[in-house]
Parts: sequence; C-alpha cells; structure tokens
Amino acid sequence: MMSDASSEDPLASPTLALLYMAQGHLRRARATVDAMLEEDPACGQALAMRARLHARAPAHITLSRSATAITARWVLPRSRFEGWGPLHILIATWAPNECATSVRFTSHRCASARGSIALPRRSGPASTAVCLGGLDTDGHFVPITVGVPMSW
Repeated sequence: MMSDASSEDPLASPTLALLYMAQGHLRRARATVDAMLEEDPACGQALAMRARLHARAPAHITLSRSATAITARWVLPRSRFEGWGPLHILIATWAPNECATSVRFTSHRCASARGSIALPRRSGPASTAVCLGGLDTDGHFVPITVGVPMSW
C-alpha cells in the first residue's frame, strides 16, 4: 500500500498532487500539498491546490433502519453547505402493492451542514434511496451526494 506524502517525500510536487486529485485520491493529494507547504509556506501552486481540495471535500449521506424508522444522516463540509441556497434531503421509497409498485417521495430541508432525520418505516418489503442536493443559480436541482439504497 502506498503511503501518504510527508515532508521527507522528495517527490512531493504540484504534478504529483494533481495526479492524486485526478485519480480521486484526495487524502494523498492533501498530504502532498501539506508537504509542499511545509517546505515553502508561500508556494502559490500549493495554496491554490489546497483551496481546490477544500472545495472538493466529500459530502456523504447514509441510510439506516430500525423496526419502525428509516434514518438519513448527512455530513456536508461547511464550505459546500454555505455555497448553496436551501439544501434538501430527497427520499424515495418503492413498495409492491396489489396492483403495481407504489412510489413515495418526500423532501426535508437541511437546516445545517450535519444532521439526521428519521421517517416512519414502511412495513413489508420495500426499497429506499436518498439524495442530498440543492438548486443551482439557474434554479435547477443538482444532487450533491447520493446514499447507497436500502431494501428490506
């Protein structure tokens, strides 16, 4: 397994950090940028990359279930939370009934960058999916993060 960059890493460079970013290895990219800034705290490239990495901090949303509820929990870096208008959790549930499959949607406004909401769980077999998103400057809904669907 490859280790993170450190101040002793002679390969810590803007090129290496960009490669890590392009491959989705954001933790390694951050470590490389940190190593560059340890060597030269005024390095313009490293400072710009640190700002880009901060903007790409991961957001995530998860689902869990109990006997009576489905709970959605989310974490969104404050910088990403503040860059949007109102954010919403969208939850869709599919369940078979006598004639076909019913689909129910619900939306809840996120009051903070981190939180949770519990909703009554449907009895019987069903599947649920969750998404956290907001409106862009043109008023179009944009998903920020999507959770792993759940079935029971």
